[in-house]
Amino acid sequence: MFLNSQIEYLLWLQNLRTTTNDILDPFFLGVTHFGEFLIPIAFLSLIYWSLNKKAGEFLIITHAFSLLLNQFVKMAACINRPWILSDKIKPVADAIPRATGYSFPSGHTANAMAVWGGLAVWLWDNKKVRYSMLVLILLIAFSRNYLGVHTPQDIIVSFILGIIILFISKKTFDKIANGGVDKKIFLTGFILSVAVIAFVIIKYYSLNGQKFFDFVYQMPSFYFNTGYTLGAVSGWFCCRKLIPFETDNLSWLKRITRFIFGYCAFLIILFQGLPILISDFGSCKGNFICALFIGIFITFFYPWIFTRLEKYLNFKGIDSL
Repeated sequence: MFLNSQIEYLLWLQNLRTTTNDILDPFFLGVTHFGEFLIPIAFLSLIYWSLNKKAGEFLIITHAFSLLLNQFVKMAACINRPWILSDKIKPVADAIPRATGYSFPSGHTANAMAVWGGLAVWLWDNKKVRYSMLVLILLIAFSRNYLGVHTPQDIIVSFILGIIILFISKKTFDKIANGGVDKKIFLTGFILSVAVIAFVIIKYYSLNGQKFFDFVYQMPSFYFNTGYTLGAVSGWFCCRKLIPFETDNLSWLKRITRFIFGYCAFLIILFQGLPILISDFGSCKGNFICALFIGIFITFFYPWIFTRLEKYLNFKGIDSL
């Protein structure tokens, strides 16, 4: 009954798209990008490398644990996409390629809650930021329904899980500021990542005694997200112990330079390195290795690179940034 009402709602939105000649499709396709991987990673990297290291750490850890929880629930619940649940649902074609893995809960909403919700929590006293981020999150969540790639329960549950992760992250980072629990965060992230992977490998996915789990379709996104979580928490912990870089008192040119070179390197790793890794190791291992390296690169390798480079330029007296 509940599923039927959700399908009816999606069909109503589908009819709305048809009667308006899909005039709103480009807008919601644009909005939904803010819940994908590239834009949130760009934003949290900019904050972490160039603007506010502490806020960046909060966003990175919140994002990493949010992805891990989202993937665990997806693989535990095994709820298919709306167009598989009902052949009446016809999603917007351009939205389907990025609608990977199981449907429940929404990964885009999880991304939005972690990054844009994390910014709202960090700058809670700034009402303009708080409410604008809430509007953005709601638009991203609704876009998943409008585009026909998620049911309402997918985004509602993801929203609730996001609130829980944000609450725990804020409490945890308050403790870091007052004495440090970074080792516990690292160990928790490491153990949970391994446990979730083990759970998925061991679990038998069946329906009426028949194995129905589509490894080709579901597993790459699962391994990518869990790999990123493992890399991000590991690199973040190592960076805190080994690389005392700062974001205070930087010129705007240095802030921008740090971000541009780092993000370009990230894009090269993702779009050039990932196909090579998939070719050499297969889709699952390739996605895992690439995302693991991306997590470590963002949180550890690149801060190590620009810290060493900036020290070298200062030593030579040619630091014009």
